[in-house]
Amino acid sequence: MTPFEGGEIAEILDAASKIKDQDPDSWYNSWPEVGTKAEQIAQEAESTGDRVAARRGYQRASNYLRAAQFMLNEGPIGHDKHVLPTMERAIDDFRRGVKYLDGDVHFLNIPYENKIKLPSYLYLPPECKCLPNGPKTPTLVNTGEGDSTQEEIYFISASVGPYLGYAVLTFDGPGQGIVLRCDKLPMRPDWEVVVGRVLDHLWDFARAHPGADLDLDHIAITGASMGGYYALWGAVDPRIQACISIYGFYSMECFAQAACQAGCGGFSARDC
Repeated sequence: MTPFEGGEIAEILDAASKIKDQDPDSWYNSWPEVGTKAEQIAQEAESTGDRVAARRGYQRASNYLRAAQFMLNEGPIGHDKHVLPTMERAIDDFRRGVKYLDGDVHFLNIPYENKIKLPSYLYLPPECKCLPNGPKTPTLVNTGEGDSTQEEIYFISASVGPYLGYAVLTFDGPGQGIVLRCDKLPMRPDWEVVVGRVLDHLWDFARAHPGADLDLDHIAITGASMGGYYALWGAVDPRIQACISIYGFYSMECFAQAACQAGCGGFSARDC
């Protein structure tokens, strides 16, 4: 993530130097410390009108805070009271940072089920990357992973895609990011249903914002790890024209059995 401004080597080494083996608290305490320093750098840059330094500072702060809560998620949702406020602070920093991107960023709330809405970002290309009187803008939907947040996967696709002329849409779905922590929605295997809701809202957005010039005939989906599995299921929707599954897998059953045998996620072989 460092090449795409999600971290700075000296700050990362500073945090790593304070982490002790078998001590999750030292992990949690070290990352907010460098996150706070990055926030201060961003705020100082903001006060002087330095948009680039402000964006970079807020994005690093967001990523450090996301990392801070990562090791605290073993156990029932909400068992560790540090997780939610740390994640909310990470999201706040991220939103402060992306407003300084060259292209427009739309904060969307996608209707899902039972009045729950999925938070989403739609990143549009800078005007200089859109051809005048040229083709409309194709869109890449980036679905998250089993333990990711959409602020994290910004550094996979949205940090680059708009500068190549693509719109990029990310979202937190059931079992992911802030949706898991706040709404306590579990993951679901039929991810094509989730992607269908996302695409429905994208169509609504395109109709309401014709100036965005989105090409709804050229929609691709991507994801990495478990997101690669979700991307394959999402591609079942006929509105998706291309799918990029990055080191994903094809069978949830096989994945679960392998995880159990390895003792991952608190499971053991006897649970399978």
